[in-house]
Amino acid sequence: MTSNLSVRNLKQIFFSVAFLLVNFISFAQDSTVTATTTTNTAATSTETMWYTNPIAWVIGGIVLLVLLIALFRNKSTSSDQVTVTKTVSRDTDV
Repeated sequence: MTSNLSVRNLKQIFFSVAFLLVNFISFAQDSTVTATTTTNTAATSTETMWYTNPIAWVIGGIVLLVLLIALFRNKSTSSDQVTVTKTVSRDTDV
């Protein structure tokens, strides 16, 4: 029982230290130096991509839903079908 407690405590210490290191690394990436940037706003584009239109997402969702329904409906009815084959052989005169 004490072995399990010590392993549990070691895991807790390990993950605490790992979390602190990730936290320090993320704060280390913040910069206090201000940089000046210039942007040219004279050339603006009004083109929109097709995936930004909500209608495209609605139509895509409907198509996906119909395909999924057709796929699952086809699998459920295929086990109900019975295939019967009949072989007929006839005598031929020689």
